[in-house]
Amino acid sequence: MGRPRKDPDLLMNLPLRILLTAEQKALIEEAARLNQSDVAAWARPILLDAARSMIAKSQAGKKQKK
Repeated sequence: MGRPRKDPDLLMNLPLRILLTAEQKALIEEAARLNQSDVAAWARPILLDAARSMIAKSQAGKKQKK
């Protein structure tokens, strides 16, 4: 018996392309390897947390200016 299908809203099928130097890519790959994951699985939560934090700070700043 196979795994049940994911909810379509949870499918991760959109790529994010980031240009890096060879040194930057090697650093990221090493960090992912140390975390025993691939680059996407390692980077995804870091990028999402940073985005949420930046958006929250931006929205908080807008509320203070009013």
